[in-house]
Amino acid sequence: MERIINGSHRNRNEGYYEWWYFHLLTDDGITANIVLHETDIFGHSKNPYISMSVCLPDNSHQYHRMKIANGSIAKNTLYLQIDDGSIVETEKSTDLSLSFPSGVILKGSILKLFQPLSIENGVLYEDKGKGKSSFWVIQIPYGILKGALTIDGKSYKVEAVVYQDHQWGNVPIQDFVSDWVWGNFGNQSCTVTFFEILTQEGVRVSRFARATKKGIDFSSGRNKVYYLDTLIKSDKPYIFEDDINVEFSLNGKIKFAIKPANLLRSRIDEDYREFRATYLRWTSIANHTLNELSCDMRGITEYFRIRKQNNQILIVLVGFSCTGKSTIAKKLADLYKLELIDQYNVYHSIAVSKGYKRSRDWLKDVGNTIFVEETVRETIKRFRSVDNKMGAVIDASYGPLMHSVLYSELPYTRIITISVLTNRNLRLQRMMIRMSVSSREAMKELTFRDNFLKAVRIKAIMSKCNLEIFNDSDIVSAVKQITQWLTKENIR
Repeated sequence: MERIINGSHRNRNEGYYEWWYFHLLTDDGITANIVLHETDIFGHSKNPYISMSVCLPDNSHQYHRMKIANGSIAKNTLYLQIDDGSIVETEKSTDLSLSFPSGVILKGSILKLFQPLSIENGVLYEDKGKGKSSFWVIQIPYGILKGALTIDGKSYKVEAVVYQDHQWGNVPIQDFVSDWVWGNFGNQSCTVTFFEILTQEGVRVSRFARATKKGIDFSSGRNKVYYLDTLIKSDKPYIFEDDINVEFSLNGKIKFAIKPANLLRSRIDEDYREFRATYLRWTSIANHTLNELSCDMRGITEYFRIRKQNNQILIVLVGFSCTGKSTIAKKLADLYKLELIDQYNVYHSIAVSKGYKRSRDWLKDVGNTIFVEETVRETIKRFRSVDNKMGAVIDASYGPLMHSVLYSELPYTRIITISVLTNRNLRLQRMMIRMSVSSREAMKELTFRDNFLKAVRIKAIMSKCNLEIFNDSDIVSAVKQITQWLTKENIR
């Protein structure tokens, strides 16, 4: 299919989806999102409709929807057109004539200031072997609408900055998207758009575009969109509230606030046959900084989450050395048919690949942060490569940084953390036996390991584990404590 075509690509294949998204911003406080759906977002329904979410100057939010006739969207054309004239696009403009059953009317004409922008040929995701692709094109990077809005019996003269994109594909969204955040902010001189996606495989897809009346700059380089990672880990993203900073890979940054009171649209934990999905859209006012110049912009950001039904678990044993974590991990792997990911094997293999004979020499050269980052990346790589449908067990943890990456990169896996405690004298005895050395030498080694784990803040994770056990007697008792808890949690 031609990637920059704005017309319909409708087909009967399961999972095909397509929509067009308009974002309107006025200086006097009206924010509107108009979405033309050829299909629903997941490609389940083939019944087209138009929806509009609108935030009025008094900060009240409304949602309106209307059906359109099946087959009324022009197919395989350069321009988007609906038979009833509700949307008619030409080379230089797009006319809107929307009359919703609720009585809301929006009429106006959008002047396009630029031609469509296709970053990376419009490709968001592609599986060439299976012929599956997802596309995203910014059809109007920057436009100006002049028209009128009638709502609640009031008429508003509308002069708005407009952004419009177009997304379609033949691979279902739920088959490749785990999480995304998107944002678009603008004023009469500039629009800024960012799109950050985490795929089900843990790959990051990043897009950025900024349009002024002088031109467009854009990038597919990784932006710093930290609130995506925060939202990924949140059990209740719809109550999320924070001041957000997004730094762009090209130049500039944008700051805005997210508040539950500014939720324009929310679909929370919708239950489908094979997955659950949450979609949130907030209005906000942002400050955009570029080359020490700054300006305010109105706009919207959204968060989309898909959690596939996945029975895989990842058990992480947390604690200091010689508490029995490795032995417990082997027992759990055997009992629950889990893959064992031995952390010594992981970090030692990395060190050897870099030319080090001892892993602690690598640690000394690169420092704690890089050591942990590279170890957890290799751990995740190994977890993803196993065919074990049950999951895996990791026999050691390296603090909050490790767990932050695990939760960020494995959002669809159930991660269970278990703190393993043992008295220090018993740990010392175990170290003496393990190394076949005197108590003095064992204490020296134990101190070295403890200092590393304290430095990476292992205690911060231990205090938040799902389960805490004491391994002061025998390994059978320790494993029994864990299996009883896992059975209670319906993990068998």
